[in-house]
Amino acid sequence: MTEHDKEESTLVSTDENSSTAQAAVEDSDANEVSATEHSETAAVPDEPARKRLISRLPVILLLLTLTIASLLGGAGWWFWTGYQRDFMALQQQQQTLLEELQASQRKMAGFEQMNEQTNAAWQAGVKSLESMVIESAQRMNRQANRTNDRWPLEEALTLTRLAQQRLQLDASAQVAIGLLKSADTIFSGMDQAAVLPLRRQLAQDILSLQNTGAADINGHYFALDAVANQVRKLSWLPKPVTQSPIPDEADPITGFWHGLKQIVVVSRLDVPKQPVPLQSDFERWRQHTLLLLEQSQLALLARNQQLYDAAIEQSLEQLQFMQNQLKLATLMTSVAELQGATLNPQWPDIGKSVDIIEQYLAEQQTTAEAEGAQ
Repeated sequence: MTEHDKEESTLVSTDENSSTAQAAVEDSDANEVSATEHSETAAVPDEPARKRLISRLPVILLLLTLTIASLLGGAGWWFWTGYQRDFMALQQQQQTLLEELQASQRKMAGFEQMNEQTNAAWQAGVKSLESMVIESAQRMNRQANRTNDRWPLEEALTLTRLAQQRLQLDASAQVAIGLLKSADTIFSGMDQAAVLPLRRQLAQDILSLQNTGAADINGHYFALDAVANQVRKLSWLPKPVTQSPIPDEADPITGFWHGLKQIVVVSRLDVPKQPVPLQSDFERWRQHTLLLLEQSQLALLARNQQLYDAAIEQSLEQLQFMQNQLKLATLMTSVAELQGATLNPQWPDIGKSVDIIEQYLAEQQTTAEAEGAQ
């Protein structure tokens, strides 16, 4: 045996002894001696077996290396093929996802285009509906405005017709002027320029009536009736003839002259003298005055200008007859104001206002029918 083999054998024995010692130490300190003896006994191997072991060691190492390399290669190939398989599956999955994504994008593009078309159609429909609603609302507003404007026009037309009728039937210019002014007030509240010619014609008719000197028949009649009522309420008693007393400070001559005048009455025959009225005279005067006033009223209603003027003048003369006995100044003033009244004036034609309003209403009706036909 060579020194090298001895050294290897010693190393092997040492290693085995170390291992055995370590195991014995770990098991128990009490078995340390027996474990050492046993390891020394085992450390003496069979020489041929050890040589065979040493000669086969490279082959075993080579086989072990090849086995490890094969295992590593197989594991690497298995991992590589799995990786390739997973990678191919991932690529295929990505391709599928990409195709699905492209299909989804195409669908989204189609949906967006369809949505745009739908929105465009919806907006067009909304605009068309809005235009129809606006047009209908404007038409209704125009119709409502015409209707709202037509009522005042109809009212003004009625007032002008009534003024024309009152002027013909009652011959009352004041009533006709009031009615025409009411119609003009209605037109003043309207802002259409088309009513300006109507107001111009009304102003002309009102001025024509104001320039016409016409009597207020009803007013004159009730004024005469008021005077007649006052005459009916009058009461009168004859005043007794009394002698004026002689002043206390008068001298004898003055007293004699005053007494002489009371006894001797001198009357002038060249001057007419009214007799002292009696109670019966007063009643006759009252009845005559009432008859004259009633005659004036009847002449007024009949529009008999000549008879009216004569009756008013006689009524004034009748009132003057008793003005020294009664307070008749107010009644005479009232009757004097009724003199000179024109009962049958030449009335102006106010039918032009009626005609122009009717023409304006007819034009509005024609325009409304034309718009309704469209």
